[in-house]
Amino acid sequence: MTSPDDHPHDRLRSARERAGFESAAEAARAFGWPESRYRHHENGTRGIPLKHAEAYGRAYKVSPAWIVGFKTEQGLSTREKLQASLLTLDEILSIKDIDEAILDKFNIALIPKLTTSRLSGFKAVAQDPYEPLIMDKSLIKSLVPDLRKINLRLQAVEIDSDLEWSTLKKGSTIIIDRRYSPDPMSDHLWLVGFDSGMSVCPIDAEGEDILILNADKETVHRASKAALEVWGRVVWMGGPSGTFGIAK
Repeated sequence: MTSPDDHPHDRLRSARERAGFESAAEAARAFGWPESRYRHHENGTRGIPLKHAEAYGRAYKVSPAWIVGFKTEQGLSTREKLQASLLTLDEILSIKDIDEAILDKFNIALIPKLTTSRLSGFKAVAQDPYEPLIMDKSLIKSLVPDLRKINLRLQAVEIDSDLEWSTLKKGSTIIIDRRYSPDPMSDHLWLVGFDSGMSVCPIDAEGEDILILNADKETVHRASKAALEVWGRVVWMGGPSGTFGIAK
């Protein structure tokens, strides 16, 4: 037997009713939310992105963690934020334009064209020198039971130490899309591996070399393709203080 509050949209409707609003339209008007979007969230025809769950939680004085389906009332940890964003990732695996699907349906921050140096130069520390790309199976398997559907598309890298000069800290997560070819690549950030570690940066190709660029797309390092591995295009970066790369 299922509970009336088994699903996020049911909990959202329940929170709205307990707050004294008779209809979705009345609540949307009161808080300035787009009525069509809010109706979709209450009807369950669209997933509830984390930023909207947080707005609804503030308005109705309930925990956003409760709205999206976590039992804790202490707010969402970094891992829970990632889970909330990817909650129904399997629904988009068949959609051709996975970037737009992720951005529009699940509110995962799509890394934009380079607009700020804050998004470049981050280093990731590999937990295993023989497996620099870390598949978080405990996270992804709970969301997509058949790992074969996702294994060659999205993978997660976890940062396991604080970096004083970077906004990415211990506990941060980078999600990359491995489907993308590294050429052309001048408008994206990429996770690349060196002998000395890994980095998130813009890159370009020139003959047999890969050029490491800064935020102004000036070459700061040149390496042969044999000496550098391009693991994938960065589609999401998040840390203990929130999500990076939201600007479009």
